[in-house]
Amino acid sequence: MITSSGRSDAIARAQPFLSAMCDKLYIFESEVGAGSKINMVNDLLEGIHLVASLEAISLGVKAGIHPWIVYDIISTAAGNSW
Repeated sequence: MITSSGRSDAIARAQPFLSAMCDKLYIFESEVGAGSKINMVNDLLEGIHLVASLEAISLGVKAGIHPWIVYDIISTAAGNSW
């Protein structure tokens, strides 16, 4: 995934190259830096999901469930995220 922002003429020139480097390209025709801001939001969510999944595995282990079983359940059920 790439998020990019900038002037429309600059984006038009860069879009073929950016599209070749990723499966998902999100373009914000606005000030430079808008793509970085949305990346920051995404990174925050990734960190929260990582911590929450580790807490869930820890809770399962404390309940006597093998961590791989907890991981398998989480990764195939509603608790799954990136």
